[in-house]
Amino acid sequence: MSKLACTCGKTIRDVSDSLPYKASFLPDVNSAPFFDWVLDETQSFVTAALNGSVDEWLLQKGYGQGYVDLKLSHGSIVHDHIHSKYLGLSRDIFECEECGRILVELSTRNQFTAYAPDSATYNRVLAGDPPVDAEDL
Repeated sequence: MSKLACTCGKTIRDVSDSLPYKASFLPDVNSAPFFDWVLDETQSFVTAALNGSVDEWLLQKGYGQGYVDLKLSHGSIVHDHIHSKYLGLSRDIFECEECGRILVELSTRNQFTAYAPDSATYNRVLAGDPPVDAEDL
């Protein structure tokens, strides 16, 4: 999705990373299963790395030979694997900078429903405070 129309008429653009009016969320029913999956997959990958069988692990997980041939670092592989799963389970949420409405992605991708704040103003609830770097986690 590159843009979304708020019910107030403002166009919300999704054209870069780190937008102060965008977030992703993992529905609570997906949270525990996701982290259980992360634990299992990480352990599985570490075992493959220790055994020298990362290429076989990637192919078994459904990655193509082209991905295997990239010879990415272990960190990049784990990142891609976890991030891909997260993207499949998470949903996007946007806050309209004009009226403050929260637009939440439904389980059907690229369909949104809107909720208006009592204040009817942009409250920056998705902006984060302060910006977080990976080292700060």
